[in-house]
Amino acid sequence: MVDPYSSRFWKENWDPRINDLNPIEFDTNFIEITKPIFEEFSDKMALEYFGLEDTFGELYKYSK
Repeated sequence: MVDPYSSRFWKENWDPRINDLNPIEFDTNFIEITKPIFEEFSDKMALEYFGLEDTFGELYKYSK
């Protein structure tokens, strides 16, 4: 069976100026993508719920 993704059939209807995504850029997971945000904004409020306020730093600490 031929791999349907090898032909990139979805590109047939694309505008010729649109480039395909580089799959190497997406060789990661959600944690690796969001970790820099939690580190950079560790002192900023990330969540407020019924008066409880948590910063990005606190949420990161809770996730460990």
